[in-house]
Amino acid sequence: MGAKSQINKERYMISLKRNTKGEFVEAKGRRVQRKSIYEPYQTEEFRLSRGKFEDFLSCARCFYLDRVRGLTSPGTPGWALNSLTDDLLKKEFDSCREQAIPHRLFEKFDLQNIVPFKHANMDIWRDSLRHGLEFRIEGSGILLTGGIDDLWFNQKSEEVIVLDYKSQASPYPVRTRPYLDGIYHQSYKRQLGVKGRYQINNTLDVGGQYIYNAKLYADYNVTGRGDFGSRNIQPHQLDSYGVLDLRIGARFNLGSLGAYAQVQGYNILDELYWARGIEGSNDLKEGFPSYGRTLNFSVKLNF
Repeated sequence: MGAKSQINKERYMISLKRNTKGEFVEAKGRRVQRKSIYEPYQTEEFRLSRGKFEDFLSCARCFYLDRVRGLTSPGTPGWALNSLTDDLLKKEFDSCREQAIPHRLFEKFDLQNIVPFKHANMDIWRDSLRHGLEFRIEGSGILLTGGIDDLWFNQKSEEVIVLDYKSQASPYPVRTRPYLDGIYHQSYKRQLGVKGRYQINNTLDVGGQYIYNAKLYADYNVTGRGDFGSRNIQPHQLDSYGVLDLRIGARFNLGSLGAYAQVQGYNILDELYWARGIEGSNDLKEGFPSYGRTLNFSVKLNF
């Protein structure tokens, strides 16, 4: 009886939480830092990591309980081997970065023109917890943040390549389509949705975005299916596609007015795809194709 009473008095939350010394501590289940909790209509800037944005896409209710109500989800063991792989790769490429030379394996894969990109802000961009890359969502106080693993530079085309290291336990070789279609790799494709802007000088700036779309399905009328058991089956799947948009802008004075002009190119690679489809009996009944490559020019005056 005494042992039973003692057990009932003990209360533990099932979670893995450690302090800065690596010791297990009691998990309260609530956030204590006010800056990590979003207050509706708050005027202060709110930082939102790429991982938390992924949580919103996976479960909007869980995201609300976490970032608005301050309830933390139970912790999980860290990915020690994956993190170690990232650290070793960064050290390996940092050595080549200082020497401005390609990695010794690049020649094997016909990447002789590629060298690790050298920039004074590299460590800042890698620091996802305190800095990283930042993108302010217009019309809100939300600052979307995320760190990069590495940057490479193509000396021939003068392009900067964004790297995200991935580790896997599968014995099979990595092929793009099967790898990205894996159920546990869906967030990787969202990581490939990139939008960037670079200020060349006080006058010129350039920007662009690449968005890869997958797992798209045609619209269908559930009441039009004769077999009741088939109403929840996915309709016709559309082909995956990626779209690249680029822009260049310039600031100048038009008399006494400040002005900004820009040229935007949509679907630069002229990708042909179905933006939307409507299911037929066994295939697409009708679809709405892409517009193809288009250009837009605009000028903004500041009165």
